[in-house]
Amino acid sequence: MYLKSGYHKPGREPRVGTLFGSLDFCGLRLGVTAALGICLLSPAALFAVRTESLTHETFRDFLDGEFENVSLSSYGELILAPRADRLVGPDEPIIWNAASDRNGGFFFGTGNKGKVYHLSEDGALEEIFKPEQVLSRSLAVDEEGTLYVGTSPEGKLYRIPEGGEVEVFFEPEEHYIWDVVFDGEGNIFVATGARGRIYRLEADHEPGDAVEVFFDSEETHISTLTWDGEDRLLAGTSPGGLVFRFDDEGKPFAILNTEDQEIKRIVTAEDGTLYVATFTGDGSGRAAPSRPTGNIANVISAIIGTGDSDENNEGRSQAQRGDDGKISMIYRVDPDGFSEPHWVLPRYAIHSMLRMPDGSLLVGTGTEGRIFSVSGPEDWKLLQKLENGGEVSVLLPGSENEGEVYALTSNPAHIYRMDFSRASEGHFTSRVYDAEQTARWGRLHLDGAGQGVRVATRSGNTDKPEKTWSEWTEPVAPSGHLAVESPAARYIQYRIYLESGDEAGNPLPRVDRTRLFFRKFNAAPVIAGVKLVPHEVALERVPAAPQPPGIDLDQLFAEGREGRSGNRQNRSGQMRVQEKPGLATLAWKATDPNDDTLSFTLKIRSEGETRWSTLAEDLRENFFSFNTSGFEEGRYYAKVIASDHLSNPPGKARTASRQSDAFLIDNTGPAVDVLEKLAGGNNVVLRVEVEDPVSIIKDARYYLNGGERTPLFPEDGFFDSRRETFKIELNDLDPGSYSMIVVAEDEAGNERVRKIHFTVD
Repeated sequence: MYLKSGYHKPGREPRVGTLFGSLDFCGLRLGVTAALGICLLSPAALFAVRTESLTHETFRDFLDGEFENVSLSSYGELILAPRADRLVGPDEPIIWNAASDRNGGFFFGTGNKGKVYHLSEDGALEEIFKPEQVLSRSLAVDEEGTLYVGTSPEGKLYRIPEGGEVEVFFEPEEHYIWDVVFDGEGNIFVATGARGRIYRLEADHEPGDAVEVFFDSEETHISTLTWDGEDRLLAGTSPGGLVFRFDDEGKPFAILNTEDQEIKRIVTAEDGTLYVATFTGDGSGRAAPSRPTGNIANVISAIIGTGDSDENNEGRSQAQRGDDGKISMIYRVDPDGFSEPHWVLPRYAIHSMLRMPDGSLLVGTGTEGRIFSVSGPEDWKLLQKLENGGEVSVLLPGSENEGEVYALTSNPAHIYRMDFSRASEGHFTSRVYDAEQTARWGRLHLDGAGQGVRVATRSGNTDKPEKTWSEWTEPVAPSGHLAVESPAARYIQYRIYLESGDEAGNPLPRVDRTRLFFRKFNAAPVIAGVKLVPHEVALERVPAAPQPPGIDLDQLFAEGREGRSGNRQNRSGQMRVQEKPGLATLAWKATDPNDDTLSFTLKIRSEGETRWSTLAEDLRENFFSFNTSGFEEGRYYAKVIASDHLSNPPGKARTASRQSDAFLIDNTGPAVDVLEKLAGGNNVVLRVEVEDPVSIIKDARYYLNGGERTPLFPEDGFFDSRRETFKIELNDLDPGSYSMIVVAEDEAGNERVRKIHFTVD
């Protein structure tokens, strides 16, 4: 608030220039009538430079780190992962699909040259077929070991008998052959696009025979085929994301409408439950490249021209949307037809899925070679991150060992074997943490179980680790916690090493919580600006009644553990505004990088002076209201000095200052003088001069005999100086006495009134 002449509000006050006697500084004449001050809230609690902490204990906390032979459970536990041994890396960018042979090996089709390879059980890699098409997208092996290969974008189905010659077995008028399956009688079903058909080839089909169109859908693509628990054909589509089931008569029924762009995989459990993995592209509606070289979603986008529209995605919850716009989901369809979302992990596109003997789902995702194991909607884990990354395009069960799985990746293309024996060692590297300014590191606490846990750290001042960072510290067993020896810096990473023990009965090493303590260096406050509030205004904060702390649950769950606390400089309560001649308010915007409590000193000087005089000290608000009636008129500068001494020990406080632009103090209206008064007959001419010592004249007007307002304009046509002259011409007046009121106003809003009397004979 402001202090009126001879009055101030009781309570704590800032220290201001003396109010007793008179004081002359910078041309200010202040005395007991000077009104300086504001009402302050009680001081905030004192905080030293705080010890802060970074806590990782949830799945999302750890997810963006780097994993090497380390799994992450949905509960946030880091444990050793199953082994994934790289077998071979063919000289191709993409592996589209694979099919097991009868001897423990498998075939796989590639792009962008469409070559088909065979990998034997003993690891020998052989190129067996090179079609004219760029994609060998679908592969299937019948009971006799004959390989069938469907190609794109000129849809052909090739037959390659064991030891026999390659032949074009079926050539539909389609661009794409997406999948091939056999029924129990040896009949072949072929899923195609871009007309969305399923063809049925009889078991005794030979090249050139007539072929039945088993199903002609309204969809663009039949993207996948499989069988349910009762040997009924299932077909997934694109771009509508439908799943059809065909009865014994071949009649289709849509059992699932996902509204996603593509049905990626369908797997069937022993009890008839279906698990359906979908994939939706970036959802942007932008056209894909005309020559797709990536996954099926890109191929389909190229054909149909656009992805899902915003309208199609409008109903999705944020939980189903990835940070990069990618959406993949797994739906569960009960045998009675009830369906519901089963699992979703934003940011990860599902490219492959396999049901394991224990009933869990193995899910291969894109770009980073990450494989998830899903036991239920709330029980899953990031099982393994394959060392060379890429899209896990195929998950293929081993033919001999039920617990063995082959993982095939694209971009780059590699083949791995997972036998689910535990890796002997691995490590997890956290994402880079940004303390936002230089910090000293305290202790790193690890919670978990078992032996064989070691930890190392490194730090630096660039957002990505490079050669200017410190080296990794020597990995040591933390014994619950360890003192971090990495140098003070803005950024830090930690790395956890896990090793399985040699002694039988020892629990596997596990870490389920990390907590790093640190303290930032005390940074100086920042003052963004100092300004004069519009003239004749004083501000007062009206304290609000004490309220118990509130919790916004939506905000609580939306913010990460690394979110910063609110600025302690914020105050509760409403602002009260009072207008009165002579009042002025200076306001400033100030923050502190450490969230320290700030106090302010306000100084002022007149233009042309070099010495600053103090208006107030120890202010806790970011404004100061005062009465300018005792100030000499003219231009002034204000300077705010912010200090964080309230939150720091002696000798450690930092300050910052900021000067305002020049502002005007002017409480007196301009002088109005009559230079000339001429009367002749019924006409009167007046020349009036308006002058102000410090302000530009802004407006002038007159009222004749209490009549309507009549504006006046300077003789030179511009309100652009502190002295202006005005000519008033009055014609055809009736005889009698007249009174005129002339009002002039300066830029500071001060007005002066002059009365003029004259008589017309």
